[in-house]
Amino acid sequence: MTAAIASAFFIQAAADCRISMISSAAGIAGILGVGLVSFWVFGLASIPGVGNVSIPFGENSMNLLAPFWPQTSGLFDWTGVYLLTRGSIGATRGQYEGYCYLGAGNLLLIAVALKLNGRALPSLVWRHWALCAALTSLTIWACSNRVYLGNTLILSYPVPDFLLRTLLSWFRSEGRMFWPVAWLLSAAGIAGAMLSSRPRTAVLVGCAALLLQWIDLSTLRSRLRDLVHRPVESVLGNGEEYRGIEAKIKQYGRVTVVPSRDCTSTGGGAADNPAEIAATEMQLMAARANAMMENLTMARNLGVDCAKQRVTPLKDLAVSGVLLALTQPGGLDRTGEAREKFECRSVAVGWICIVPKGDGL
Repeated sequence: MTAAIASAFFIQAAADCRISMISSAAGIAGILGVGLVSFWVFGLASIPGVGNVSIPFGENSMNLLAPFWPQTSGLFDWTGVYLLTRGSIGATRGQYEGYCYLGAGNLLLIAVALKLNGRALPSLVWRHWALCAALTSLTIWACSNRVYLGNTLILSYPVPDFLLRTLLSWFRSEGRMFWPVAWLLSAAGIAGAMLSSRPRTAVLVGCAALLLQWIDLSTLRSRLRDLVHRPVESVLGNGEEYRGIEAKIKQYGRVTVVPSRDCTSTGGGAADNPAEIAATEMQLMAARANAMMENLTMARNLGVDCAKQRVTPLKDLAVSGVLLALTQPGGLDRTGEAREKFECRSVAVGWICIVPKGDGL
Protein backbone atom coordinates (compact mmCIF):
# COMPACT_ATOMS: atom_id res chain seq x y z
CA MET A 1 0.00 0.00 0.00
CA THR A 2 2.77 2.39 0.94
CA ALA A 3 4.76 1.52 -2.18
CA ALA A 4 1.77 2.16 -4.43
CA ILE A 5 1.11 5.61 -2.98
CA ALA A 6 4.79 6.62 -2.86
CA SER A 7 5.30 5.42 -6.44
CA ALA A 8 2.30 7.49 -7.51
CA PHE A 9 4.09 10.59 -6.20
CA PHE A 10 7.18 9.93 -8.33
CA ILE A 11 5.08 9.16 -11.43
CA GLN A 12 2.99 12.33 -10.96
CA ALA A 13 6.07 14.47 -10.31
CA ALA A 14 7.71 13.19 -13.51
CA ALA A 15 4.54 13.76 -15.52
CA ASP A 16 4.34 17.34 -14.22
CA CYS A 17 8.04 17.86 -15.10
CA ARG A 18 8.93 18.58 -11.48
CA ILE A 19 11.57 15.83 -11.55
CA SER A 20 13.27 13.94 -14.36
CA MET A 21 12.22 10.50 -15.57
CA ILE A 22 15.52 9.10 -14.26
CA SER A 23 14.84 10.55 -10.80
CA SER A 24 11.31 9.13 -10.88
CA ALA A 25 12.57 5.66 -11.81
CA ALA A 26 15.27 5.85 -9.14
CA GLY A 27 12.68 6.82 -6.53
CA ILE A 28 10.41 3.91 -7.39
CA ALA A 29 13.37 1.51 -7.42
CA GLY A 30 14.40 2.83 -4.01
CA ILE A 31 10.93 2.20 -2.58
CA LEU A 32 10.93 -1.39 -3.83
CA GLY A 33 14.53 -1.86 -2.71
CA VAL A 34 13.79 -0.75 0.85
CA GLY A 35 11.01 -3.33 1.06
CA LEU A 36 13.17 -6.14 -0.30
CA VAL A 37 16.14 -5.27 1.92
CA SER A 38 13.90 -5.25 5.01
CA PHE A 39 12.47 -8.60 3.95
CA TRP A 40 15.99 -10.02 3.70
CA VAL A 41 17.41 -8.38 6.86
CA PHE A 42 14.63 -9.81 9.06
CA GLY A 43 15.32 -13.28 7.68
CA LEU A 44 11.90 -13.73 6.10
CA ALA A 45 13.39 -14.91 2.82
CA SER A 46 14.93 -17.93 4.56
CA ILE A 47 11.68 -19.15 6.16
CA PRO A 48 10.49 -22.27 4.31
CA GLY A 49 7.03 -21.98 2.86
CA VAL A 50 6.71 -18.21 3.41
CA GLY A 51 5.40 -17.80 -0.14
CA ASN A 52 2.99 -20.73 -0.02
CA VAL A 53 -0.67 -20.17 -0.84
CA SER A 54 -2.30 -20.73 2.55
CA ILE A 55 -5.62 -19.00 1.80
CA PRO A 56 -7.12 -18.65 -1.72
CA PHE A 57 -7.16 -15.15 -3.18
CA GLY A 58 -10.58 -13.61 -2.60
CA GLU A 59 -11.34 -15.38 0.68
CA ASN A 60 -10.17 -12.36 2.70
CA SER A 61 -11.45 -9.71 0.29
CA MET A 62 -13.42 -6.55 1.02
CA ASN A 63 -17.18 -6.49 0.61
CA LEU A 64 -18.47 -3.48 -1.35
CA LEU A 65 -20.78 -2.65 1.55
CA ALA A 66 -17.96 -2.72 4.11
CA PRO A 67 -17.10 1.02 4.12
CA PHE A 68 -20.72 2.15 4.36
CA TRP A 69 -22.79 -0.45 6.23
CA PRO A 70 -22.87 -0.15 10.07
CA GLN A 71 -20.69 -2.96 11.38
CA THR A 72 -20.00 -3.54 15.08
CA SER A 73 -21.79 -0.21 15.42
CA GLY A 74 -23.53 1.24 18.45
CA LEU A 75 -25.69 3.55 16.37
CA PHE A 76 -28.39 0.97 15.69
CA ASP A 77 -27.75 -1.27 18.69
CA TRP A 78 -31.09 -0.26 20.19
CA THR A 79 -32.95 -1.84 17.25
CA GLY A 80 -31.77 -5.38 17.94
CA VAL A 81 -31.90 -5.99 14.17
CA TYR A 82 -29.13 -8.38 13.15
CA LEU A 83 -28.48 -6.75 9.78
CA LEU A 84 -27.82 -3.42 11.55
CA THR A 85 -25.81 -4.77 14.48
CA ARG A 86 -23.84 -7.65 12.97
CA GLY A 87 -20.13 -7.97 13.65
CA SER A 88 -18.99 -7.50 10.07
CA ILE A 89 -20.33 -7.67 6.54
CA GLY A 90 -19.08 -10.76 4.76
CA ALA A 91 -20.01 -13.20 2.04
CA THR A 92 -16.97 -15.39 2.80
CA ARG A 93 -15.47 -16.54 6.10
CA GLY A 94 -12.53 -14.16 5.67
CA GLN A 95 -14.19 -10.91 4.61
CA TYR A 96 -13.91 -9.61 8.16
CA GLU A 97 -10.31 -8.84 7.08
CA GLY A 98 -11.78 -6.14 4.85
CA TYR A 99 -13.52 -4.39 7.74
CA CYS A 100 -13.33 -0.67 6.94
CA TYR A 101 -16.58 0.90 8.12
CA LEU A 102 -16.03 4.65 7.94
CA GLY A 103 -18.55 5.48 10.65
CA ALA A 104 -21.72 7.56 10.48
CA GLY A 105 -19.86 10.75 11.39
CA ASN A 106 -17.34 10.33 8.60
CA LEU A 107 -20.08 9.47 6.12
CA LEU A 108 -21.93 12.65 7.09
CA LEU A 109 -18.80 14.75 6.48
CA ILE A 110 -18.15 13.05 3.13
CA ALA A 111 -21.73 13.71 2.03
CA VAL A 112 -21.47 17.39 3.02
CA ALA A 113 -18.09 17.71 1.30
CA LEU A 114 -19.49 16.22 -1.93
CA LYS A 115 -22.48 18.56 -1.77
CA LEU A 116 -20.27 21.62 -1.38
CA ASN A 117 -17.35 20.59 -3.62
CA GLY A 118 -18.78 18.06 -6.07
CA ARG A 119 -18.07 20.22 -9.11
CA ALA A 120 -14.39 20.48 -8.22
CA LEU A 121 -13.99 16.70 -7.99
CA PRO A 122 -13.19 16.01 -11.69
CA SER A 123 -10.41 18.60 -11.74
CA LEU A 124 -8.93 17.20 -8.51
CA VAL A 125 -8.91 13.70 -9.98
CA TRP A 126 -7.28 14.97 -13.17
CA ARG A 127 -4.66 16.92 -11.23
CA HIS A 128 -3.75 13.88 -9.09
CA TRP A 129 -4.42 11.13 -11.61
CA ALA A 130 -1.44 8.99 -10.53
CA LEU A 131 -2.61 8.86 -6.91
CA CYS A 132 -6.18 8.11 -8.04
CA ALA A 133 -4.88 5.32 -10.29
CA ALA A 134 -2.92 3.83 -7.36
CA LEU A 135 -5.92 4.00 -5.03
CA THR A 136 -8.21 2.53 -7.69
CA SER A 137 -5.77 -0.35 -8.16
CA LEU A 138 -5.71 -0.95 -4.39
CA THR A 139 -9.52 -0.94 -4.32
CA ILE A 140 -9.70 -3.50 -7.15
CA TRP A 141 -7.15 -5.61 -5.32
CA ALA A 142 -9.13 -5.34 -2.07
CA CYS A 143 -12.35 -6.50 -3.78
CA SER A 144 -10.48 -9.37 -5.53
CA ASN A 145 -11.67 -11.10 -8.68
CA ARG A 146 -14.89 -12.16 -6.93
CA VAL A 147 -16.73 -8.96 -6.04
CA TYR A 148 -19.51 -9.20 -3.46
CA LEU A 149 -22.23 -6.72 -2.54
CA GLY A 150 -23.48 -8.10 0.74
CA ASN A 151 -24.03 -11.80 0.12
CA THR A 152 -24.47 -11.37 -3.64
CA LEU A 153 -21.65 -12.09 -6.09
CA ILE A 154 -22.01 -9.30 -8.65
CA LEU A 155 -18.80 -9.78 -10.65
CA SER A 156 -16.15 -12.43 -11.19
CA TYR A 157 -13.27 -12.66 -13.63
CA PRO A 158 -10.20 -14.90 -14.09
CA VAL A 159 -6.77 -13.97 -12.78
CA PRO A 160 -3.51 -15.36 -14.25
CA ASP A 161 -2.32 -18.37 -12.29
CA PHE A 162 1.22 -17.01 -11.84
CA LEU A 163 -0.23 -14.01 -9.97
CA LEU A 164 -2.32 -16.28 -7.75
CA ARG A 165 0.81 -18.27 -6.86
CA THR A 166 3.07 -15.26 -6.28
CA LEU A 167 2.12 -11.63 -5.67
CA LEU A 168 -1.52 -12.15 -4.72
CA SER A 169 -0.71 -15.03 -2.36
CA TRP A 170 2.07 -13.13 -0.61
CA PHE A 171 -0.40 -10.51 0.66
CA ARG A 172 -2.92 -12.75 2.34
CA SER A 173 -5.37 -10.10 3.66
CA GLU A 174 -6.25 -8.41 0.40
CA GLY A 175 -9.30 -6.68 1.92
CA ARG A 176 -6.99 -4.36 3.85
CA MET A 177 -5.68 -2.83 0.63
CA PHE A 178 -8.65 -0.45 0.78
CA TRP A 179 -7.54 1.15 4.04
CA PRO A 180 -5.53 4.02 2.46
CA VAL A 181 -8.62 4.85 0.37
CA ALA A 182 -10.72 4.91 3.55
CA TRP A 183 -8.20 7.20 5.26
CA LEU A 184 -8.20 9.58 2.29
CA LEU A 185 -12.02 9.62 2.17
CA SER A 186 -12.10 10.47 5.89
CA ALA A 187 -9.52 13.24 5.53
CA ALA A 188 -11.22 14.65 2.43
CA GLY A 189 -14.58 14.61 4.21
CA ILE A 190 -13.19 16.57 7.15
CA ALA A 191 -11.36 19.11 4.97
CA GLY A 192 -14.13 19.49 2.39
CA ALA A 193 -16.94 19.91 4.91
CA MET A 194 -15.09 22.15 7.36
CA LEU A 195 -13.23 24.44 4.98
CA SER A 196 -16.12 24.98 2.57
CA SER A 197 -18.79 25.78 5.16
CA ARG A 198 -19.53 28.98 7.00
CA PRO A 199 -17.98 28.97 10.49
CA ARG A 200 -21.27 28.45 12.33
CA THR A 201 -22.36 25.73 9.92
CA ALA A 202 -18.96 24.05 10.13
CA VAL A 203 -19.21 23.92 13.95
CA LEU A 204 -22.71 22.40 13.82
CA VAL A 205 -21.76 19.83 11.17
CA GLY A 206 -18.54 18.98 13.04
CA CYS A 207 -20.36 18.49 16.36
CA ALA A 208 -23.00 16.31 14.69
CA ALA A 209 -20.30 14.20 13.05
CA LEU A 210 -18.40 13.79 16.33
CA LEU A 211 -21.58 12.76 18.15
CA LEU A 212 -22.48 10.19 15.49
CA GLN A 213 -18.93 8.81 15.46
CA TRP A 214 -18.87 8.61 19.27
CA ILE A 215 -22.13 6.66 19.36
CA ASP A 216 -20.99 4.46 16.47
CA LEU A 217 -17.82 3.51 18.36
CA SER A 218 -19.58 2.73 21.65
CA THR A 219 -19.63 -1.02 20.97
CA LEU A 220 -15.89 -1.17 20.30
CA ARG A 221 -15.15 1.05 23.31
CA SER A 222 -17.13 -1.29 25.55
CA ARG A 223 -15.21 -4.31 24.26
CA LEU A 224 -11.86 -2.63 24.83
CA ARG A 225 -12.90 -1.49 28.31
CA ASP A 226 -13.92 -5.04 29.24
CA LEU A 227 -10.62 -6.44 27.92
CA VAL A 228 -8.53 -3.88 29.80
CA HIS A 229 -10.34 -4.31 33.13
CA ARG A 230 -10.75 -8.10 32.94
CA PRO A 231 -8.19 -9.88 35.16
CA VAL A 232 -5.53 -11.67 33.14
CA GLU A 233 -6.01 -15.43 33.33
CA SER A 234 -3.44 -17.99 32.25
CA VAL A 235 -4.18 -21.54 31.12
CA LEU A 236 -0.82 -22.51 32.62
CA GLY A 237 -1.85 -21.89 36.22
CA ASN A 238 -2.18 -19.15 38.80
CA GLY A 239 0.24 -16.26 39.18
CA GLU A 240 2.80 -18.18 41.22
CA GLU A 241 2.80 -21.16 38.85
CA TYR A 242 3.07 -18.89 35.82
CA ARG A 243 6.00 -16.99 37.32
CA GLY A 244 7.68 -20.29 38.14
CA ILE A 245 7.49 -21.44 34.50
CA GLU A 246 8.81 -18.09 33.34
CA ALA A 247 11.71 -18.31 35.79
CA LYS A 248 12.65 -21.74 34.44
CA ILE A 249 12.57 -20.41 30.89
CA LYS A 250 14.92 -17.59 31.87
CA GLN A 251 17.20 -20.11 33.59
CA TYR A 252 17.43 -22.61 30.71
CA GLY A 253 17.04 -20.22 27.75
CA ARG A 254 15.09 -22.58 25.51
CA VAL A 255 11.39 -23.43 25.04
CA THR A 256 9.72 -26.28 23.14
CA VAL A 257 6.02 -27.00 22.73
CA VAL A 258 4.99 -30.48 21.55
CA PRO A 259 3.04 -30.75 19.39
CA SER A 260 3.68 -27.30 17.97
CA ARG A 261 0.62 -25.14 17.39
CA ASP A 262 0.20 -26.04 13.71
CA CYS A 263 0.44 -29.75 14.54
CA THR A 264 -2.23 -29.93 17.27
CA SER A 265 -5.56 -31.68 16.70
CA THR A 266 -7.07 -28.34 15.58
CA GLY A 267 -4.18 -27.54 13.24
CA GLY A 268 -3.63 -24.11 14.74
CA GLY A 269 -7.06 -22.94 13.64
CA ALA A 270 -8.82 -22.51 16.99
CA ALA A 271 -7.68 -19.37 18.77
CA ASP A 272 -9.82 -20.13 21.83
CA ASN A 273 -8.45 -23.65 22.26
CA PRO A 274 -6.57 -23.92 25.64
CA ALA A 275 -3.69 -25.86 24.05
CA GLU A 276 -3.16 -23.16 21.44
CA ILE A 277 -3.44 -20.42 24.05
CA ALA A 278 -0.79 -22.22 26.11
CA ALA A 279 1.56 -22.39 23.11
CA THR A 280 1.11 -18.65 22.58
CA GLU A 281 1.74 -17.95 26.27
CA MET A 282 4.96 -19.97 26.13
CA GLN A 283 6.02 -17.94 23.12
CA LEU A 284 5.38 -14.70 25.03
CA MET A 285 7.46 -15.91 27.98
CA ALA A 286 10.24 -16.98 25.61
CA ALA A 287 10.25 -13.52 24.05
CA ARG A 288 10.44 -11.84 27.46
CA ALA A 289 13.31 -14.10 28.49
CA ASN A 290 15.11 -13.79 25.13
CA ALA A 291 14.99 -17.60 24.99
CA MET A 292 15.19 -19.77 21.88
CA MET A 293 11.95 -21.29 20.56
CA GLU A 294 11.30 -23.11 17.31
CA ASN A 295 7.98 -23.53 15.47
CA LEU A 296 6.62 -20.17 16.56
CA THR A 297 2.97 -19.23 16.31
CA MET A 298 2.73 -17.07 13.19
CA ALA A 299 0.02 -15.74 10.90
CA ARG A 300 0.24 -18.69 8.54
CA ASN A 301 1.46 -22.27 8.47
CA LEU A 302 5.05 -22.06 7.24
CA GLY A 303 5.42 -25.67 6.25
CA VAL A 304 6.01 -27.39 9.60
CA ASP A 305 6.48 -31.11 8.93
CA CYS A 306 3.99 -32.45 11.48
CA ALA A 307 4.47 -36.09 10.48
CA LYS A 308 8.21 -35.83 11.07
CA GLN A 309 7.70 -33.97 14.33
CA ARG A 310 5.47 -36.76 15.67
CA VAL A 311 8.10 -39.48 15.20
CA THR A 312 11.14 -37.46 16.27
CA PRO A 313 12.27 -38.30 19.84
CA LEU A 314 11.35 -35.61 22.33
CA LYS A 315 14.99 -35.24 23.34
CA ASP A 316 15.91 -34.32 19.76
CA LEU A 317 13.02 -31.85 19.51
CA ALA A 318 13.61 -30.16 22.84
CA VAL A 319 17.46 -30.44 22.95
CA SER A 320 17.44 -28.90 26.44
CA GLY A 321 15.38 -26.42 28.39
CA VAL A 322 11.67 -26.19 29.18
CA LEU A 323 9.25 -28.50 27.38
CA LEU A 324 5.47 -28.15 27.33
CA ALA A 325 3.91 -31.47 26.33
CA LEU A 326 0.28 -30.76 25.44
CA THR A 327 -2.49 -33.24 26.18
CA GLN A 328 -3.86 -34.31 22.81
CA PRO A 329 -6.21 -36.99 21.48
CA GLY A 330 -4.90 -40.34 20.23
CA GLY A 331 -1.46 -40.59 18.69
CA LEU A 332 -0.86 -36.85 18.95
CA ASP A 333 -0.41 -37.12 22.72
CA ARG A 334 3.21 -37.44 23.87
CA THR A 335 2.73 -36.59 27.53
CA GLY A 336 3.41 -40.20 28.59
CA GLU A 337 6.75 -40.17 26.76
CA ALA A 338 7.62 -36.82 28.35
CA ARG A 339 6.85 -38.00 31.89
CA GLU A 340 8.83 -41.19 31.35
CA LYS A 341 11.98 -39.43 30.17
CA PHE A 342 12.01 -36.07 31.96
CA GLU A 343 11.21 -34.39 35.25
CA CYS A 344 7.67 -33.05 34.78
CA ARG A 345 4.79 -31.51 36.66
CA SER A 346 1.17 -31.24 35.64
CA VAL A 347 -0.54 -28.11 34.30
CA ALA A 348 -4.09 -27.72 33.03
CA VAL A 349 -3.19 -28.34 29.39
CA GLY A 350 -0.50 -30.99 29.79
CA TRP A 351 2.91 -31.31 31.45
CA ILE A 352 5.78 -28.88 31.98
CA CYS A 353 9.09 -30.72 31.83
CA ILE A 354 12.75 -29.86 32.29
CA VAL A 355 14.94 -31.37 29.57
CA PRO A 356 18.55 -31.51 30.77
CA LYS A 357 21.57 -31.33 28.53
CA GLY A 358 22.76 -34.77 27.49
CA ASP A 359 20.58 -37.84 28.08
CA GLY A 360 17.13 -37.60 29.61
CA LEU A 361 16.28 -38.76 33.11
